[in-house]
Amino acid sequence: MNGRLKVRAAHVEDGDWLRGVARTVFDRYTGGLHRWALDDDDGIRRIHLGERAGVLAVRFAGRICCVKLFYDDRPRVTCLNRLGFSKARRAFESGLELARRGIPAPAMLGWAVDGKTGLALLVTELIADAERVDLWIAAQGLTEDLVGRVAGFVRRMHDAGVGHGDLSLRNLLVGRQDEGLFLWILDYEDTVFRKAISRRRRLRDLHHLHERALALSGVEDRLLFLRRYLGDAGDVALWAEDLRASLRRQPSKYSRACSQEGGK
Repeated sequence: MNGRLKVRAAHVEDGDWLRGVARTVFDRYTGGLHRWALDDDDGIRRIHLGERAGVLAVRFAGRICCVKLFYDDRPRVTCLNRLGFSKARRAFESGLELARRGIPAPAMLGWAVDGKTGLALLVTELIADAERVDLWIAAQGLTEDLVGRVAGFVRRMHDAGVGHGDLSLRNLLVGRQDEGLFLWILDYEDTVFRKAISRRRRLRDLHHLHERALALSGVEDRLLFLRRYLGDAGDVALWAEDLRASLRRQPSKYSRACSQEGGK
C-alpha cells in the first residue's frame, strides 16, 4: 500500500465517501500541530488539537462527521500504521465492540491510513450540542446530577466488562437529551474488554479519573461519586481510602497541583 490510501468503512456503500473524507483531511495537514491548510469555508472545523492527535468536524458531500487524525509521525508508529496496526483501526474496532456491549459512543463510520505519510485517522458520527465533561464543568459548574450521571456511566461500563486506560473527564462527552444529561465515551483506542472487570481494574480506572478530576471537584463530590458508583455493592469508606492511598503511592502532576486535596 506504499503511497496509497487504505480505507475501511463500517458500511460498504460508504467506501467512496470515506475515501473522500480521508483525502480531504490528509491533504490539508501539512506536518505539524498547527500547520493546517484550512479556509473558513472549506468544510473543516477544529474541535481540539492535542500533541499527537487532532479532532475535527468535517462536512463532505452533504454529510457531517467527526475525524480524529493521529499525527504521531514517529517511525515506529507510522510503520505500524502501514502494517495495519494503527490506533485508528484499534479505535474503530473498539467502538464497534462498545456498541455490541451497549455502551454509548459515537457511531463508528470508518478508518483510513495514508500510505505515503503513514498517518491514520478515525471517522465517527459527530454528536452535535455536546461537550467534553471537563469543559462542561468549567463553563457550567459541577452539579450533583452530573456527578451521578458520570458515576452511573462508569459503573455501567465496568459491569459490561469494559475498562478504559485513560479514563478522565476529558474522555467523556455530555449533552442534553429528553431524559436529561446523557454521556458518551471517547478515546476508544484506550478501552479494554473482559468478561468481568476486577476490583483491582476498577480501582485503577477510578484512580485515573479521580486524580484528573482533582482540580474540578471537591472531596464531597468524589465521595458522592463513589456512593453513586457503588450503590449497595461496596464500602464507600474502604474504596475512598484505597483511592487516597493510590494517590499517595503514585503522585502525579495532577495530585501535586492539588496537593492539599490529594493528601486527604
